[in-house]
Amino acid sequence: ILYNASDQAVFCPDYPPDARQCVMLPSSVGLPSENLRLYAADSTRLHAVFVGQVDAVLRRSTFTILYLHGNAGNFGHRLANVCGLFNRIKCNLLLLEYRGFGFSSGHPSEVGLYQDAAAALSYLRTRQDIDVNKIVVFGRSLGPCLWFVIKMI
Repeated sequence: ILYNASDQAVFCPDYPPDARQCVMLPSSVGLPSENLRLYAADSTRLHAVFVGQVDAVLRRSTFTILYLHGNAGNFGHRLANVCGLFNRIKCNLLLLEYRGFGFSSGHPSEVGLYQDAAAALSYLRTRQDIDVNKIVVFGRSLGPCLWFVIKMI
């Protein structure tokens, strides 16, 4: 019982209080983006956004960052960082909202977040317009932990 209750104590998807209703999208700050619906292995619906370089040659030749945000809010709270990465180093990005965060369904859990990160990586590997050999994972707070675990799978 305590282990299951620990998920509520560890994850902060409702901070700030409007983080589940108000998600600023990359398009609101002028970034070209595609809203996506991904599904984790347990069928949890995940919200993600692909931010891709407009030039097709650049999009295909540059690297793509799987952006795993931290333990609070949603990816909209990180758009200044996303803009910097997109504009300065000319990369593509996949922004993922974990289960229970932002517009994704479900409730956060340790195992669930591993499935979410794995689903995002699997999705990137199916894209025909990027170099799937140039996928880089960028994580903050929870993000690096998730990458470590899916790398072990």
